[in-house]
Amino acid sequence: KPMDLFTKIHNKRKRRSDDDSYENKRKNNLRSTREQMVYLTVFLLFVIVSIFVDLRGTAQNNEQFQLQENRWILETGEEIDVNNLPEGHHIVTSDLGKKTISGKSLCMKSIDTNFIVYADGEILYTYYPKIPLRFGVSYGMFVHSIAVPDNTRELKIEVDPIFSDTVAGLNEVVIGDSGQYMTELFRRNMVPFGLSSIILILGLIFLVTGLTSAILMRSAGIDFISFGTTCMMIGFVGFNDTMILQVLTGHPELIRVLTYVCLIFVPFPTLSFFASPLGKSRAWFVSGMLVVCLANFISQLLLTHYGITDYYHLVNISHAVIMLTLIASLWMIVDSIRKKTINSELLRSSIGGLVSCIIGVAIDMFRFHYLQSNGSSVFTSVGVLIFAVLMCTYMINKQKQALKQKNRDTVTLVGEIAEAFAKVVDMKDKYTNGHSLRVAQYTAMLAKELGYNDETVEKYYHIALLHDVGKIAIPPGCAE
Repeated sequence: KPMDLFTKIHNKRKRRSDDDSYENKRKNNLRSTREQMVYLTVFLLFVIVSIFVDLRGTAQNNEQFQLQENRWILETGEEIDVNNLPEGHHIVTSDLGKKTISGKSLCMKSIDTNFIVYADGEILYTYYPKIPLRFGVSYGMFVHSIAVPDNTRELKIEVDPIFSDTVAGLNEVVIGDSGQYMTELFRRNMVPFGLSSIILILGLIFLVTGLTSAILMRSAGIDFISFGTTCMMIGFVGFNDTMILQVLTGHPELIRVLTYVCLIFVPFPTLSFFASPLGKSRAWFVSGMLVVCLANFISQLLLTHYGITDYYHLVNISHAVIMLTLIASLWMIVDSIRKKTINSELLRSSIGGLVSCIIGVAIDMFRFHYLQSNGSSVFTSVGVLIFAVLMCTYMINKQKQALKQKNRDTVTLVGEIAEAFAKVVDMKDKYTNGHSLRVAQYTAMLAKELGYNDETVEKYYHIALLHDVGKIAIPPGCAE
């Protein structure tokens, strides 16, 4: 019939258009994959050079580290909380008197502060670590456990902040059992450590999925590689807050600089991820963000290496680029809503995840700049984890829909094949033309009346269409 012919032509054109669309997405995703691999290669090269070149001969005190407060006197004679020292160089003294300190240790966490510990006027411990030029002048954060000699009457700490515009960073200073101190440190950091581990593992899963399953990435409509890279970098930044990596590696300066580098590199995969489902992977601002991130990395590396400034003072640039990336991502989503070019389910997941990330990043930046939280990223980690969960949920639902569509396509194909065979059978005998179709219709009507569900009725319909399929093998005229 003319209408049937028109419908077939229309469907064929639609399938061709869909194929063209899929091909364009495939090319965009392929290009994005290449860019991500170059990006990751630069990052990994920096990590390898940092570990195997810059850390040679750099040793830290790895003695494992309670919580017993002590009175400390400033050089001016006033009593002071050693955890809240003013800016500049200071010497604080603690009179142990007749306290029994046998087997005790001076335990503390230092942040961008060098120091010397004296026991009864003799140098007991010096912490002025040698930092590779590429790492800047700061070691970041580290935990110390300094065994105090028996019968010590006086402890003195000479503190020297690395940055002149910051306060001396000594926190949680106690004299007690080092093992209990370390146990308490790990206990308090297990939640953020676990949170960062989950984000890192999810990122690794997305990254491996993107590298090994291009078909799945194309059907889901999102760039797994970019999202996986983003999650892994945010997860590593979260590890810096826990202090556990610093203690385990014995190289806090390495963890510090890698954290700053992650903040430098994370904007590009983030923007690339949001651009992929919107068909904007080749947009100029995505490639521009790649150039911005690499330029930011090279400039910060050179400025730090030659002693002009430090990653600490340049982190504001990285924060600004991150916020610009999130705002640009939000703009792309709003633009896609206006143009109606984004899947509704993906839209809900993207908006929910992006808003949670923006809120988390804004809170952590505020804490860093105004509350001296030393770069804690716990709220950012929570936002990214929410985003990852939403993406996983979307991906699962997308796979369910794909399986259902595949099943529907299979049923349609089986029906078309059955109808084709039935027409061939009926063409053998002009007196029975349409017989198979009528039998199939009657069979479906009977099955419906008997109370079978639609799926079963459809099966009986296809079976009835082929009830005379054996006639195909009978030579013409023999059937009569």
